[in-house]
Amino acid sequence: MRHSKQTTKQNRGLRLALTMVLLMAIMVIQACGGTGGNNGANASAPSPAAPEQPSGADNEPVPAAKKVPEKFTYLFVGATGKQSGAEGWGFHTGIIPEVLAQYGIKEAVALGGGTGPDINEALLAGRADVATTGDTPQLLTRAAGNKTKLIGFTVTQNESYLLGKKNGVSTVKELEDKTIAVVKGSIMHRYVVGLLKENNIKANIINMGWPDSYAALARGDIDAFAPAAYDYTSYRMAEEEGYPVLDRGIDHPPLLGTSVTVAREEFLNQYPDFLEAWNAARTAALEDLKSKPDEYYAYISEITGTPIDVAPILYPIELIADTEISEQGIERLRLAKDFLQEEKLAAGDFDLEQWIHN
Repeated sequence: MRHSKQTTKQNRGLRLALTMVLLMAIMVIQACGGTGGNNGANASAPSPAAPEQPSGADNEPVPAAKKVPEKFTYLFVGATGKQSGAEGWGFHTGIIPEVLAQYGIKEAVALGGGTGPDINEALLAGRADVATTGDTPQLLTRAAGNKTKLIGFTVTQNESYLLGKKNGVSTVKELEDKTIAVVKGSIMHRYVVGLLKENNIKANIINMGWPDSYAALARGDIDAFAPAAYDYTSYRMAEEEGYPVLDRGIDHPPLLGTSVTVAREEFLNQYPDFLEAWNAARTAALEDLKSKPDEYYAYISEITGTPIDVAPILYPIELIADTEISEQGIERLRLAKDFLQEEKLAAGDFDLEQWIHN
């Protein structure tokens, strides 16, 4: 009887020891992440202290979440609400919103309208975050101390030209004391001022929008008007209706302009990964555009009213800037900035290199 009790006691001790060993083994297995299976009811959960990292298609770690806005507003010059170039094509086709969404940007509002100065007012008021205009409005607003950053070029060879009225002057030299209409604070304004200085001519420069300038030139109320080279109405007036072209900006390389994209400095500081997302989206749109020239020119014809055979003349794909900021673009900005300083059209000075967002 004593021997039986002692045996029973020993058996209980052995069972207890085996149970402890089993529990310790389970704990070790759990701490090591299970048996290596990813599916099934018996797969052990990862330890809360060391969660598993998600993996991509090639078992590479997925990048951490980008610091980008869920929504932002982009403005551009243009009364039709549609834009040319990589940006316009990218929003038209949906390529830009699609790529931005991959970075976490859920909505990009693209709006066209107004002039460069109008768009700057919207940026300064915080009604927009990113914008594309000619370089002169952006250089002037930055010189005035407004906090923007250059993030890219859309075009690095913007040409202006001078269109005269019928039966009026036929040369630039004859513009002494005459009236020239231009959108003040624009690329065309800088071109006109530079052209007059180059020819030692004094003329009356008035601020007037394009539609009013067309009408004023037709009535003979003004002697000349400076549009951009891509403007189809001016092209038609010159090529089909007999209005004389007094000068072309292409003959004065220092007076050629660029179109730039800028963003509010505060916006970029808040969302440091925005530029990466924007550049990726623009590059994708540009590559698609270049592969479909016929479709692109049909789109240009539709949004501008330019005949399909004229669209390649006024909006050549070759002039669309690459996404990377180019030395040619920077040099033309430098020439423009120096000119605005020399003519005392700018309110102050600033470091051009510091203006470029890296």
